[in-house]
Amino acid sequence: MVCFLDNSKDPIADLLSVLVLGPYLVRGAKLSGSKLAITGDVVNATSLEVFAPKTVKSVTWNGKKISTQSTEYGSLKASLKAPKTVKLPVFSTWKSNDSLPERFMAYDDSGVAWVGKFRL
Repeated sequence: MVCFLDNSKDPIADLLSVLVLGPYLVRGAKLSGSKLAITGDVVNATSLEVFAPKTVKSVTWNGKKISTQSTEYGSLKASLKAPKTVKLPVFSTWKSNDSLPERFMAYDDSGVAWVGKFRL
């Protein structure tokens, strides 16, 4: 459902919220005057579409300015590049400290719990 504000037939004319479509995850958006700063995550290259007040003239994604184009219906569209591939190091030797007595068959937890014994 779309509500038209002030009979202008513009569904986002006086909108104080921002709708962001496209990225894998949008963590936040901050509107400051004519600048909209969006933070989030992408997995692959994707499109970004923003429905925001008409006063928004520039958009940033994770601090970097992105080039947007206005659509015929009032949104701003952009393309986001895929993140750079991260190469993880090879883990050849692992060191660990076994600190889980619960894994042994002989483990018995039927006694008084330390929380009940010392904390109450």
